[in-house]
Amino acid sequence: RSVWIRIVVIYFLGSFVVGLVVASDNTLLGSASTAAAAPYVIAIQAAGIKVLPSIINAAILTSALSAANSDVFTTSRALHSLASQGHAPRFFQRTSRVGVPYLSVIFSWLFGCLAFLGLNSSAENVFVFLVNLTAISGVLTWLSIAVTYVRFRRGMVVQRIDRAVLPWRTKFGWPAAIW
Repeated sequence: RSVWIRIVVIYFLGSFVVGLVVASDNTLLGSASTAAAAPYVIAIQAAGIKVLPSIINAAILTSALSAANSDVFTTSRALHSLASQGHAPRFFQRTSRVGVPYLSVIFSWLFGCLAFLGLNSSAENVFVFLVNLTAISGVLTWLSIAVTYVRFRRGMVVQRIDRAVLPWRTKFGWPAAIW
């Protein structure tokens, strides 16, 4: 219920503040399309703080790794579920003693290794590939959630199930999912 507050504070308010601090004639990408050209780093450098850009870059890298970890978790559990329902090869059903679908995790994790195909390129290209792979995974996850919610709501209407039976309700659920 509080996710929207974090999104507003972190993304919208953060972007607004950076928009106030970074000059309008500053070419963010300029000659270097590295993490040093990120708007937050430029804003901190403009403020004259020496060590903070490195901390921000570490936070960006940590965020990318966290998102990648989340995407591997979601993908592996979906693959395990598909295998359990007979829609994926059966060997993806295997789990460790504590219930971790390790073959699904390994298979999902291997897609992140595709970034190493760019080893003949600069490290920047590999970083950009990983960030893009992580971002598109997140976008596809949220798209799947939105489509599932819209279809779920449509199914409730067709089956004449009242929304009052749901444990959580929001007046913006359907429009927000469409948006």
